[in-house]
Amino acid sequence: MKRKCILHSHPFQKLTAQEDRIPLTHNPCAARALEIPHQSLRSLAQTLLFRNRMGVAPELTANRLLRQAVQQEMPTDDVIGAARSISLALRMLFQAGVSLQELEKKGTMRARQLARTAQIYRNLLREINLVDGSEWFWEAAKFGKSDAAIGIYGYPRLGRDEMAFIESTAADASELVLPGLDHPAFAENRNASSFFKEHGWDIRWESRSSLTLGERLSEKFLGLCSQNMEFNAHEYPYPEAEARGTLAQIKQRMILGIAPDHMAIVVRNESLYVPTLQSVAWEYQVPLRILQDTPLTETQLGAWIALLFQAIQNNLAFETTARLLRHPLGPGIAETMWDESRRQHSSGLEKWRTAHTSLSLLEWPQQDSRNNYIQKLRDVLETFELRRRTAHWAREAIAFYKLQDGLQEMTRTPDHVVNRSTFFEETTELLSLLAVPVSPGRGGVELHTPQSCAGARFAHVFLIGAAEGILPAAIHDDFMLDFHDREALAQSGIVLDNAMDTALRESQTIWSTLQTVTDSFTLSYPKLIGRDERLPSKLFDLLGASPSLPPSLPASSVEEGRKYFLQQNSGMDDAALAYAHRAWTIESRREGDEPYDEFDGIVGYPVPPDSLTFSATQLTTLGQCPFKWFAQKILGLKESEEAEEELRPGMKGKLCHQTLKIVLERVKECENPRSAALEILAEVLPEAEKLENLPPFPVWDAQRKEILTLLQNAINGEDFLRTEAVVLAAEQKFTGSWFGLNVQGYVDRIDRGLDGLIFIDYKTSASPPPGAKNAISKAKLDIQLPLYVQTAASCLYPSEQVAGAYYYSLPKAVILKQVECSQEQKWDSELGIFVNEVKKTLENGFFPVQPDVDCAACAYCPYDAVCRRGIRLARKGGTA
Repeated sequence: MKRKCILHSHPFQKLTAQEDRIPLTHNPCAARALEIPHQSLRSLAQTLLFRNRMGVAPELTANRLLRQAVQQEMPTDDVIGAARSISLALRMLFQAGVSLQELEKKGTMRARQLARTAQIYRNLLREINLVDGSEWFWEAAKFGKSDAAIGIYGYPRLGRDEMAFIESTAADASELVLPGLDHPAFAENRNASSFFKEHGWDIRWESRSSLTLGERLSEKFLGLCSQNMEFNAHEYPYPEAEARGTLAQIKQRMILGIAPDHMAIVVRNESLYVPTLQSVAWEYQVPLRILQDTPLTETQLGAWIALLFQAIQNNLAFETTARLLRHPLGPGIAETMWDESRRQHSSGLEKWRTAHTSLSLLEWPQQDSRNNYIQKLRDVLETFELRRRTAHWAREAIAFYKLQDGLQEMTRTPDHVVNRSTFFEETTELLSLLAVPVSPGRGGVELHTPQSCAGARFAHVFLIGAAEGILPAAIHDDFMLDFHDREALAQSGIVLDNAMDTALRESQTIWSTLQTVTDSFTLSYPKLIGRDERLPSKLFDLLGASPSLPPSLPASSVEEGRKYFLQQNSGMDDAALAYAHRAWTIESRREGDEPYDEFDGIVGYPVPPDSLTFSATQLTTLGQCPFKWFAQKILGLKESEEAEEELRPGMKGKLCHQTLKIVLERVKECENPRSAALEILAEVLPEAEKLENLPPFPVWDAQRKEILTLLQNAINGEDFLRTEAVVLAAEQKFTGSWFGLNVQGYVDRIDRGLDGLIFIDYKTSASPPPGAKNAISKAKLDIQLPLYVQTAASCLYPSEQVAGAYYYSLPKAVILKQVECSQEQKWDSELGIFVNEVKKTLENGFFPVQPDVDCAACAYCPYDAVCRRGIRLARKGGTA
């Protein structure tokens, strides 16, 4: 019986294959639509190759040999990058069946180099009886016809390699069905029919009049039908809203009894939509089956191995090692050890060893044999129990075994001594080549790309992301063989796909996607992707529709239901909703114009003033913003202790104070204390560092010089050591009573001058510190210097006369602010009022969020996440 090729206007229909004909389909979806077992041209080609003792090169082997070919032919240091850059063009040549000898003769310089590299690569494959995955049809075609007739269905088009394979393999009575319409998009299939006709095939043109919705839409898309079809065209503000709207419609259909596997989502831009669709489908409890593969670099396992390599390369630096241990696949770290590691910013094996003894396995040499490195990686995976940890997720479990296979494949590479960084690069490349299904399993709503659903049949199809530049997809040129080079080669008889071929193929892909629909079709796009505004695809116009807002649907998840019922606190039996409603009520009141309540510091519980002992800093804080003091001292809120990467202002101040204290104690008896202080300053600074227990900052050597220069300039200042004054004490502690409040503190330095004692406070800033709020709510009321004069003096030197006090700026080497005892009467008035307000605040338990008018209190406040100052304070009559 003669072989036949059928060009059908709507070929993706149920066919009854003859019993003596082996059915071959483009993909499992097409086989399911035709209700036949899935076998493909590829599987048939593989079988023929295997029978003739040849095989298709595994991805890792192919990649290794391609890099070897690049190394031989191309002068480059980046072999991995060069191999990656030519792989697409090389496989395009193989698939098109281009003669590499002809290409080397007629091509451009770049094309000739590509031809030589391809030939070396092909020779390396043949040495071990392998073929590249893009040339297996050409090689399998050499082995003659199959034993039985074949039927080929569901293919939207054929490449030249597939045509050659079918012609050489198909036995008598074989049948091929391809889409065939009088439209440029199907020029390839008409050319294919001419090819088969030349080889004796019987060519038939067929059509039918009873069409599904999708088939009519596909005709409308090609301009072969003027009638408008009814379908949904929607626009969404952004991709997440589109994902939610699509899955909500799917859930409503499921509630109406439509099976999930009768519906499909089709998306061109997988990277944009897949993570969001996965997340929302889980929230909505919609079973979503994602058929596409993802590289191991995108899995949790791949992320953990990337962290492992970073940690080893960075000598177990704190940040990377902490992320490695606390990763979902990591071994974890005890909370007490974690707190200690944060305080110390543990770095290096010795410091981390106490946190996790297995980290000793991460001490890898800078150079070793590749197989030794592979074994070290295997040891790490085993010791850290990655097999057990990945078993909780199907995708991660598959990824683990894929990685093991990949490492085994790497051992077949010639075992040379390599740098550690080189091994990391090779393994990272391995992870990018290996792939696993995004969501393994069966059943559910299938997620497809336009290419993967050709030949399928679904009752309800949702084509999302139909924005201009995404669908149809933009045409991208190839670096190694651009469209200009291809035109030149075509004139020499070497035919490769040009830009027009690519555009027409994209049109046929969209046509095939529309053919999959039987009952309903929904087309949508997002108006905004990131910050880029998007226009609707021309597909809307071609199908005769304008996108509009989607219909409002009921809440599709518990989380969405909570949003709806939140303000009502009723209508939904959900334990979390009661807590959420209470939190929402509290926040609504905080954001409104109602007076402050207990959630803004008005707790109403008295704090007896005589039960507390204040420092000047605490009183200033209480006077600047009562809530700030309340959060710190009553609620006990504080930031987690963590080692600093650089010298912060507070630590810098302590170091400077400690250094000056030691220096002045040693030189106060000297005849010229200033000169003596400058002489010993450099040797005293390291002593002060030890006393302050400074952590090892990465750039401390440079910062030490800055501190030394700052202190030298400060000591050289005229007002630092006055000729008429002598240093009496440094860092002197005092405890006493001030306007009825218990107070304590430290005075940086006390000098005895001609007019009496002078109290000095060092500042590492260039301006006076903000004080408590004054009568007009500005942070100008100084507490510290009056406290020194009025209380520290009487506590430490009760019989001595006091001259005054001042702030001395270390960086500017000048006095910032000075007070004298003559101002004491004014202090009694202003500060007396201040202390009375403090007592009233404490006794009434009244600690509102009321910073000074300039918000100086907020500049370095760590409690902004708690108080959430801003425009809400203005609504309550406070300072925004």
